[in-house]
Amino acid sequence: MRAYRLYTLALADKADIGAMNRMAEESLTTPVARWLLAASYAQVGLPKVAREVLAKSGGSVQPQPSGAPGANFRSVLRDRAILLDLYTRLGERAKADAEAQLIAGTMASEEWLSTQSAAWGLLSLARHYGGDKTAGFSYRLAIDKAAASTVQATKPLQVQPLAALANGGVLTLTNTADRPLTASVLLRGSPAAGEETAEAQGLTLTVEYRSLKGERLDESRLPQGVDFIARVTAANRSGGTLGDLALTQVFPSGWQLHNPRLVAGEATPPALDYQDLRDDRVMSYFSLKDGESRQFDMLLNASFRGRYYLPAVNLEAMYDVRRRAHTAGRWVEVVSP
Repeated sequence: MRAYRLYTLALADKADIGAMNRMAEESLTTPVARWLLAASYAQVGLPKVAREVLAKSGGSVQPQPSGAPGANFRSVLRDRAILLDLYTRLGERAKADAEAQLIAGTMASEEWLSTQSAAWGLLSLARHYGGDKTAGFSYRLAIDKAAASTVQATKPLQVQPLAALANGGVLTLTNTADRPLTASVLLRGSPAAGEETAEAQGLTLTVEYRSLKGERLDESRLPQGVDFIARVTAANRSGGTLGDLALTQVFPSGWQLHNPRLVAGEATPPALDYQDLRDDRVMSYFSLKDGESRQFDMLLNASFRGRYYLPAVNLEAMYDVRRRAHTAGRWVEVVSP
């Protein structure tokens, strides 16, 4: 963290050379700290000192330990990006190219990336390749049996909307450039109401609706005016501690949420790191050890008659999308008592 502060000061043209020199004399056990310190020296125009600092680090990227990435959200990709940033500043083209290829391969894969890993990867690649001259390219695009159109790109990356493929179809691309091109087709959307499916990966989620006496209720058909409890039980089955878990509960518009803060003040429940209560939803943030489970109760009222959609309850590790669980959404009714 200290090395990162010195690095950001150097980027802002406010380098603390004295603090950098003191840190350079220390026996730093974390290679990334020396890489950031070396990058600070390179930034202020002292490449010789930067190389001396780098030589003490070993220059190797250590595999990320299993489990949570820790308070600084480290990953192998982020570490490589810091090293690429340093090599680029030092003009070490061969070493930088090797790191850039590894980073690009990871970013082009199906591997999930945290915000910090993706940001560092993009920043380091942009700095590394930013000075290269890039010519435009062209390709031909056809959807189903429609006539092909020629697309002439003037930048290294071309984004082409494909609204005609929203309901399926055959896409044909023909490379008319003088070098290889890489194409990615991205499809985004949300399942229609009632067509969601439940999922659990490393986390489990149980949702029950009970009366104030603890009796199980059928939430699909509630009498108007009744108070009831939405009980969510979240459990960690990932094999390691998970921090920064986010539980999101969105309620139908015919149900009213009793906000305990209007009576009990602004205190966050002790089992939570933070909780955000709004008109139609509750967002709770917490951590769970491996095998640990936690129960959350929210008091609701079936206020308005009608048929409403109850969205899925969602639980996810904010910095590891592989750990997630959600229920299936469904329709509910509030009927005359």
